[in-house]
Amino acid sequence: MTNAEIAEEYLKEVFTENPAYSFGDWTIMYQHSLNVRDLALKIAEQVECDKELLELFALFHDIGKAFKADYMYLHEHHEELGFNVAEPILSRLSLTAEQLAKLTEFLKGDLSSLEANVMKDADTLAFFMDEKLQDLFKKWADEKGLVGELQRKADKYQKLKFEISRKMGKEAHDKMCQKFQLI
Repeated sequence: MTNAEIAEEYLKEVFTENPAYSFGDWTIMYQHSLNVRDLALKIAEQVECDKELLELFALFHDIGKAFKADYMYLHEHHEELGFNVAEPILSRLSLTAEQLAKLTEFLKGDLSSLEANVMKDADTLAFFMDEKLQDLFKKWADEKGLVGELQRKADKYQKLKFEISRKMGKEAHDKMCQKFQLI
């Protein structure tokens, strides 16, 4: 099995065990992770980086949401919890010592690497392009009284790091803003 296949299998397992942050349906966060991976690899066609590591960053970027905790804690801290959830699978991955160290730091919340920046852009784009996820997120935010959460998501367009990301996401961003009457 490839590292990506191992990661995908593990994601299914952990999201199935704890689908709470996945709006009660493990496939939501699983599919989102696959979408982020696909978009990250598309961005990486124009950005020189470690594509194998990028693929794992993208697949594991929300794995902390499978940590058993309440919604608000996960909403605010899932990036820091990734290592806790992913640690059991790390020894099965075929990575160099340097790659494993970078992945471990990423899973502990370090988003400073080039691969992490590509992944963050891909995560933003994946949200813009997934109307079902937007609707579920809006419903959740409204139920929790979290005013302005969709605007916060829309504002991430201005923070995209790569020109290719802005080109890829402009239409979906504008459509989301129009749909939810965001500025």
